[in-house]
Amino acid sequence: MKRVAALCAVLLLCACSRGEQGYYPLKEGSTWEYQISLGRGQTERGVLTNLAQRDLKGKKVTPQKFDIGQQSYFTFIAADDTGIYEYAQQPAGALEPEVPSVPSFLFKYPLKTGNTWDGTTEPKFLSAKISIPTKATIESLEEVVTVPAGTFKNCVKTAVVGENVADLGPFMGKARIRIEEHTWFCPDVGPVKSVRKEGSNHLTMQPVQVSVELASFKK
Repeated sequence: MKRVAALCAVLLLCACSRGEQGYYPLKEGSTWEYQISLGRGQTERGVLTNLAQRDLKGKKVTPQKFDIGQQSYFTFIAADDTGIYEYAQQPAGALEPEVPSVPSFLFKYPLKTGNTWDGTTEPKFLSAKISIPTKATIESLEEVVTVPAGTFKNCVKTAVVGENVADLGPFMGKARIRIEEHTWFCPDVGPVKSVRKEGSNHLTMQPVQVSVELASFKK
């Protein structure tokens, strides 16, 4: 279950009409199929689908269903004049969505190079439980990206970086955990690629890199 949630989170950071909202389509029925590389030759196939818009605790959201293997995981995306963000999650097996105290932004407006915002994340593949403060930046509005689904131009590239020290217990000591993630959003298509790196200075933790690339898209 944890692995499914981790892959979905990476997918989201990789996944509104032309203009600012055009970089993350929320139309019902839009479907993205992704090729996910976990390193060492391991690959997964993930499918992300927009469901019908609904009201969730007073907020209008677009539910997204992520299918991988035999499990499904749901996220609930909201869009307003502040940006596009994940309002709630529903892990595989959970009966109800979980709404965190602070939303997780995919990007904040205005959509321009150099715009930054603060956030938090957690290691999704390293064996450490810790909240990591992050700084997100829009690095470019003119990226060209080639993935299995084709070549895409004028993509927005975002970067999210952060680090913190985790206490692994009396026998393991402490570890400095660093997270770095780059994501590309294409006009009218949405997320086409994401690369997430997790590393540590602790000898027991090997660095992890997970790449997500768009294989097909249906509006």
